[in-house]
Amino acid sequence: MDQALEFARASYLLDPKNFQIGPWMANKIVLRGISVQISIADATGIVATTSVAGSTTGINVSDREHFLVHIRGTSDRLFISKPLIGRVSGKLSVQLTRRIANPDGGFAGIVVASMDPRVLGRYRESATTGEGFALLIGDDRVIRAAQPDQEAIDYTLADSFGLSTAHAVGDAPSGAGTVTLERGNAIVSYRNVTGYPLYVAIGISRDSAFASYREARRVSLISGGVLSSIVLFVGAIALRERHRLTRFHLALTLTLENVSQGILMVDPKRYLQVANRRVAELLGLPPELARPGADFDKMIAWQAEAGEFRTGTDNANHAGDNANHVAGDNASHVAGDHASHVAGDHASHVAGDHA
Repeated sequence: MDQALEFARASYLLDPKNFQIGPWMANKIVLRGISVQISIADATGIVATTSVAGSTTGINVSDREHFLVHIRGTSDRLFISKPLIGRVSGKLSVQLTRRIANPDGGFAGIVVASMDPRVLGRYRESATTGEGFALLIGDDRVIRAAQPDQEAIDYTLADSFGLSTAHAVGDAPSGAGTVTLERGNAIVSYRNVTGYPLYVAIGISRDSAFASYREARRVSLISGGVLSSIVLFVGAIALRERHRLTRFHLALTLTLENVSQGILMVDPKRYLQVANRRVAELLGLPPELARPGADFDKMIAWQAEAGEFRTGTDNANHAGDNANHVAGDNASHVAGDHASHVAGDHASHVAGDHA
């Protein structure tokens, strides 16, 4: 829009008396789509030409703010007015104006583009969805355009609305020039329009902004609850099975410990897995060799050393040794007893005779 004003001004200065802006805008479809009209007012404030078909010229705008600001100043800058009802168009519009200067720098009038504030609404509808709003705000805090609440147009925002923070950021590039604030039930982001006294504010309700998060949180909580229930169910079954196995093991242990037979079980690595107390009693084993985990080979070696596995010949020899031992003991015992008896009798007899 600003470029259109500069082009229109340059064309007007080429032939101020004969320039007509209507034919000049005829082939500018985009420009006609976003503006209500473009017109030129001379140094006295009289509209000399306008793009509104059938509109008469000669309307005086010398009392309008967008005209007076250029009389008082000499800088070539874009001025953006507050929303107002145009005298030529008769419609609500925001006036964008630039100063027209004579070759000597003197004031020669203004070129005006009246923008429909609802243009921002059409842009937002094509660009975003969901609950939210868009505002075009001047640095005077007056809303130039708004969507969807168009009644907010021409409303002056409170100083606490956050524009002072956005103004302090200035024309910083990229995300550094964006300020995001939470206001009430909405999250609002502001950004300065580089080179212009304007700010764009885009807001969205907190409910809409966090809708996806809340849905994901709800699904996560439900999933977590279901998984926790499954884990607790499986854990309860496992605990019950463990309790059952413990009772079974205790019953089996009591049975093994109270039978009269010795029972043992050896694994493939030749270690005792099961051994009741009767094993040690019946085999005469040390306790450390007859308990679960003991080395079966060590138990066999101990038994071999103890003579548990002697052959028949060994047993016969052993019996002979016993017989000899008993016979020798008996002979010595008998001989000793006889000698003592004879000696005693003889001694008693001799003593009696002598007496």
